[in-house]
Amino acid sequence: MRTTSLRMGRLDVPAWGLVTVAAPDSSIVRQYQITGDDVQAVTAGAAPPGCTPDEWLSGRVIVVGRPCLPGMCVANPDGWLMANYGIEEVAGRVDAKIMRIPPSEWELRDGVVCVEAAVADEMGV
Repeated sequence: MRTTSLRMGRLDVPAWGLVTVAAPDSSIVRQYQITGDDVQAVTAGAAPPGCTPDEWLSGRVIVVGRPCLPGMCVANPDGWLMANYGIEEVAGRVDAKIMRIPPSEWELRDGVVCVEAAVADEMGV
């Protein structure tokens, strides 16, 4: 096992959010990131920043909270580790690079995430 720089996040608190705005025909107009605080405000009933009142009130905006920023990971209840090793925004689309790591390929040692060497190499951590 190799020690990594990954930090543990929490499943119950969004670290960031993904906003998807759709056209009336359901095609994607744009996607963008918002903060975890913005996600919590949306959960409480506020519109996300960056969308128009028309988009929000029409129901064409989807907001999804994500538990970990790049360089963070979370342990799912089933023991699998979900690690975020990058987010790219290109041409109005957001691509989060997430790897699911089975329980046999990672462990937590004194608060430090360790993964199999091949997994670390693939993620670049």
